[in-house]
Amino acid sequence: MDANVKYYESWGRLAGDWLRDLQSAAAALRPTVNLPPVNLPVVTTAPAPPADGVVLEAEPHTVASGALLVENHLDHPVTATVVADPFVDADGVETAVEFDVLPRAVELAAHTAAIVRIHAELPDGVGELRSTLHVPDVPGTSVPVILRPYPQDLGE
Repeated sequence: MDANVKYYESWGRLAGDWLRDLQSAAAALRPTVNLPPVNLPVVTTAPAPPADGVVLEAEPHTVASGALLVENHLDHPVTATVVADPFVDADGVETAVEFDVLPRAVELAAHTAAIVRIHAELPDGVGELRSTLHVPDVPGTSVPVILRPYPQDLGE
């Protein structure tokens, strides 16, 4: 039985390493893609509860990616810029992080939504970093962003 557990642990570790290597190779390519904003209908007219946040995990010097939904619950169209606060560590000290937010500006018809993507490179030697994405012209669009290294091997 112990041999079976070790066998599956090894396969799990191998698959995790392979996925991290694949992500690193793909991140190195970083193609520029200009996608048109997608206007999705919003099902409810009441503001959604605040998001818990977007968690981005990566190896040092690799890019982590995530996405969030920006919803316009207003009765009129909005064109707004997505604003990101600087990343800070647990002590509130600002840390330089290379990141992109795509699209930078969103055009939302009344009661529609769009997907906004964030890509951030994790600096070497840092722990968990925090930022916030805002769309100032759209109420309720303050979303926390957490950038952190992958957790160490949990199976050992």
